[in-house]
Amino acid sequence: QLAEERHRVGELVDQFAEVSEAADHPRQWSLAEARTRNLERILRDQARVANETVSAATLREGMQVSRQRLHQLVSQNRLVAIQFSEGGPTRFPFWQFSTGASVRPHDRLPALLAAASEQGMDPLTLHFFMVEPNDRLGGRAPHELMADSQIDQVIDVLASTGLGSF
Repeated sequence: QLAEERHRVGELVDQFAEVSEAADHPRQWSLAEARTRNLERILRDQARVANETVSAATLREGMQVSRQRLHQLVSQNRLVAIQFSEGGPTRFPFWQFSTGASVRPHDRLPALLAAASEQGMDPLTLHFFMVEPNDRLGGRAPHELMADSQIDQVIDVLASTGLGSF
């Protein structure tokens, strides 16, 4: 699976780094530069998500559930799953789990996911919302308040973000 991801990254780099030899026009160079910057951002985001999440296999083991049950939890909006490409590996953000001896989703996670859904947030946008410090939460990251059982404040801020669909 890792080899597939590396191959896909290689293809993306080749695709976005290609600059036509006949590209004498500054606008074409600007487009190539923008594509390169975008690819760099995508790769940084993917690396960051890999560090802030757990694999499906590890989560199944920790929760002691089957692959099907994990899929059901995602389908029922009871877990957040991030997948960068169809058929690619699925990652699960750490912030959605309660602290303690057993691995289990936070009790109020479905309410948070409902608020995110109403705002049109995709899983990746929600993840970055949850891990970034937020001025409306006193400079704390939403996941910190969630861990302190202050999830209602997080839901209020999330419900008022007005992000909508992109």
